[in-house]
Amino acid sequence: LALGGGPSVASGAGAGAGAGAGAGAGAGGAGAGAGGAGAGAGGAAQPAGDDDAGDGGKKKKKKDEGTIEVEYKLVANDDAAANKLGAEIKTVSGPVVKFNPNANPNMHRRYDQFGRAIMNRKKQKAPKPPKVKAIKVAGGTCFYELAVGVRAANHQNMFCCSCRRPVSGLRYVCAHCPNFNVCENCEVAVSAGSSPAPAHDPNTHSLLVFRRPCWFQVSSFSHPIISAFPRMYRPKEVAKPAKSHEHPNTTCGLCKVSPINGPRFHCGHCDSFDMCGECFANRHSEHALNHVFVKIHRPLPRASRLPAGAFLERAIPASQMDASFWGFKFTVTPKFSLTYQAEVLRAKQDDLTYAVNTQGSWGLKADHQLCALVSLLCDKKQGDANATGANAAANMHRAGRSQRRVSAITNSPLRMSPKEIVATAEIARFPELEHRKLEDLRLRFAVLRLLNARVASLLPLINWNNKGDDQSVAYTFRRLRGVVFSQLKMGIWNRAIECSTGNGLTDMYGNRRNTSVSLDRQRALAKQLGAGAEAQDAVEDDSGVASLEVDKDTLFVQLAKQLMEMPVSVLRQNQQPFNVQFVNEAGIDAGGVFRDAVSEIMAELQSKKLPLLVPCPNAVNKVGHTLDKWVPNSACATQEHLKLFEIVGRIMGMATRLQEPLQLDLPAICWKPLVDMAVDITDLEAVDQVLVRSMRMLKDPEELAKNDVTPDNFSDLPYTWEAPTSSGRVVPLRPNGSQQKVTWDDKEEYADAVLALRLHEFSEQMQAVRDGLAAVVPKRLLSLLTPTELESLVCGSPELDLELLKKHTRYQNCKVTDPHIRYFWKVLKKFSQTERSMFLRFAWGRSRLPIASNFSDTMTISAFSAPSGSAGDDDYLPKSHTCFFSIELPKYSSEETCRSKLLTAITMCTSVEMA
Repeated sequence: LALGGGPSVASGAGAGAGAGAGAGAGAGGAGAGAGGAGAGAGGAAQPAGDDDAGDGGKKKKKKDEGTIEVEYKLVANDDAAANKLGAEIKTVSGPVVKFNPNANPNMHRRYDQFGRAIMNRKKQKAPKPPKVKAIKVAGGTCFYELAVGVRAANHQNMFCCSCRRPVSGLRYVCAHCPNFNVCENCEVAVSAGSSPAPAHDPNTHSLLVFRRPCWFQVSSFSHPIISAFPRMYRPKEVAKPAKSHEHPNTTCGLCKVSPINGPRFHCGHCDSFDMCGECFANRHSEHALNHVFVKIHRPLPRASRLPAGAFLERAIPASQMDASFWGFKFTVTPKFSLTYQAEVLRAKQDDLTYAVNTQGSWGLKADHQLCALVSLLCDKKQGDANATGANAAANMHRAGRSQRRVSAITNSPLRMSPKEIVATAEIARFPELEHRKLEDLRLRFAVLRLLNARVASLLPLINWNNKGDDQSVAYTFRRLRGVVFSQLKMGIWNRAIECSTGNGLTDMYGNRRNTSVSLDRQRALAKQLGAGAEAQDAVEDDSGVASLEVDKDTLFVQLAKQLMEMPVSVLRQNQQPFNVQFVNEAGIDAGGVFRDAVSEIMAELQSKKLPLLVPCPNAVNKVGHTLDKWVPNSACATQEHLKLFEIVGRIMGMATRLQEPLQLDLPAICWKPLVDMAVDITDLEAVDQVLVRSMRMLKDPEELAKNDVTPDNFSDLPYTWEAPTSSGRVVPLRPNGSQQKVTWDDKEEYADAVLALRLHEFSEQMQAVRDGLAAVVPKRLLSLLTPTELESLVCGSPELDLELLKKHTRYQNCKVTDPHIRYFWKVLKKFSQTERSMFLRFAWGRSRLPIASNFSDTMTISAFSAPSGSAGDDDYLPKSHTCFFSIELPKYSSEETCRSKLLTAITMCTSVEMA
């Protein structure tokens, strides 16, 4: 909403409105204007300084003690429209709430001279907030700004050496004395000579001035700051009184006075910035608050000078200090007359007609895809902010043992402007959106954003146990879950994950015990290689269908047996629940062995080593777009098989908690039952396109006529009352169905029966997976998610985003501009997605990256140390440390050599011990 310029509105105990250049204020039903006409709630406005005439000439009531008077300045380019708009505004109101994102629990405590907290028996009055003045902003947008200034910082756990009280406001730290802090009230006396510490010399020692909370402290005489910051005065020089208090060749960066006379404050985080004493006392907040100043109380001798440049940045990084502001949070809600609203609607009639007409073309499927697009854009922005933003140092972690890390959501779709939706490559992923105009996408997003703003406050109050009640809010939400932004749902999901954390195994004293799992990889490999061709022939029976026998020597079965003996609470942890030890292998699990074992187990599941999963029919027939998908084997329905499917669900829940993505390629027909959604014919077509098309032909007379199928020759078609499953087995649809031919009259009934069988073919297996998943993550909230969202939580991103990986890469003893580093990134860019997954497995022990907003680990590329006497780095392969996501890259002489060595490493070095 663009509001006009010129008028200003103030809200106090009452409300007023003025048109002109002045500011109006209302209190107790009376209005006051300065320079313009205004209207109060009870009478006409008077110029400033005159007696109040509102409310029948009565005196203005005294304001309540807790009332906050706020003035708003509305600015625009069109003065005529501004004046008209100012006259039409009825009220601009909003509760003003004290707001501090980093609240200090010790803020309202008092301490005695020994630093002990004094309990306040008498209730203290809340401090009266400062009066707010209007701020004029140039441009065509309306801004509301509260000029409340910056609240004094409270330095937690820092006490003044002189008065022994907690330091508030400015904190002075001696750069040459250990544990010497002085508050701003005692600094004058300390600098004059009354130092509480015998080791402190106010004449030769330098004081650092902290204006924001920081944990920096000179802990001992060997602290690095003492050697990095030399003493600027010698005892002989300070013994003589200064001839002048002017600092030659200095200029105040704010008031531009030159030279500076009196105390001089030099910024240690800027190349060359000084401030005079008067500006530092009154205007220091105009400079970056997380910069540290050095107080220079007398001119420096000719032989002394400050270190050049930002000499404090390395010893005291500005990013470690809290640069947040204290202030107020408020909401402004303008209300206009019906006449003015009608004028606006008439002026925008064509635009409104277009907007209303375009909304009718949107369906639920298109809304789902638009919400998915918006969530994807915000997720990418969140990932970039975590890697390169202001809090990158706090959000990024060196890889190690798997554990859950949740970053604060700073890029919510609710804060996103419709103009941020631009034509990008991501739109091509959504078929319902790629042919729509950009303006239509933005209009619809504005509607969905308004809906989500209302739903955001409702989500925590929904009772998710009401599954069967079709009148409940939970039932309605499950039907519309796709139009709610993922970021809103993730807030509830993350809180539920934290609250449902288990303690794992504990000893008799309640201490957590380390859980270990032993896996014999050599036994599994020997079983596979020792049988040779006979083992390959035994995989299939006489009919050519895969055998249902479970190989007890596979890593998955070895792990499943040990997990069945553990309580499920072991997996309900937000850190690595157990260590993995490979028998007769030297790997020590610091995170990399665990990830490597899980990746190898996922590879076993999606192979002929185990019968639990089979390639989808589209992969067998080489049609469609899901050639890499696997589906459950419906013939695996024994108790042993179903228990193994439950273990698969537990591993999926463990991966969700740890944010460890699994390379598990399941289609939507498998993910929907996990989130309590019904499957449809499109899900079946995605995995078996040939079957669905043939069944549709049987139900469509026109298609039958096109293929010359008539009642006379229909009996020639090989249709009997049985149907093939995804695993290749044939299931009868009627008793003795293999002996009954499908006739022309019951062909539609046959097609419906086949589709019904195949739609619910995996129900028993997926219910077992859901039971295992619900044992590790909150079961009630699974219906909060869409199938795509659950797949992202379990499996991460199927494509390795190189740009995101670059932002999460740090370099040790090498630079991004080095030739061999440039060769490395060029080779990765030319790799296929399969080869990129192999590289990630080589470097980190996992095959996929988490979604961008959950990716907080860093990859380290360090210099390779070749043995002495070697000919050159071209003879060596790169070396990886999967526990720490680190590789040692030799200095290859060419891009071709780098590609050859890297391909050899990621192809041949598949185990932790070899890597």
